Amino acid sequence: MLLKRGLVLRAGDKDSANIIVKLQGYADYAHACHFNGRGQFTTCFNLVDGAAQTVIDPLRRVLTTGMFWLKSWMAPSAVLASTEGEATVIVECVKDAILLGGCLEEMHQTQLKPIPIYNDNQSAITLATRYSGNHRRVRYMLPKINWLMEKSKAGIYELLYMFTKLLPSDFGTKRLSGTPFKEGCNRTMGEVS
Repeated sequence: MLLKRGLVLRAGDKDSANIIVKLQGYADYAHACHFNGRGQFTTCFNLVDGAAQTVIDPLRRVLTTGMFWLKSWMAPSAVLASTEGEATVIVECVKDAILLGGCLEEMHQTQLKPIPIYNDNQSAITLATRYSGNHRRVRYMLPKINWLMEKSKAGIYELLYMFTKLLPSDFGTKRLSGTPFKEGCNRTMGEVS
């Protein structure tokens, strides 16, 4: 049985311009996974029908839509902590979301609600959305934290938790082979095994 993978667009007509699509982002970081002590960043995005955004099972919606944007790169320098790497990749994902949101707006697909961005690190999510200032060890990360909190308060993005095994961007941060590679590839392309 041949399954459709990747981004599937509807045929265009006059009414298609009024269909709102919802951009969703995913960010992941693998700490010190390279021989030189550097980590790996990955961001990816998919689109879902905005009308389906309120369906009961958001994970099913995520797993059945393929990524149209996936970017994975080695950290330019060694990162001191896993949470710092996760915060850094969330910053990059939000910057990509702003760019892609602008592209969608040019196509009359304005994002009406904050763009959901999924991550699997609870500490990074707390720092990026509601940092209280009590943890002095993260002072060196304050520019990133403050920028993320400003964008969250402005309603540009909403940072949500997703379990690591379900996170599509996890595929870009792990060295996989065999069955785990195939499953990760299929999950990224929108197939459900």
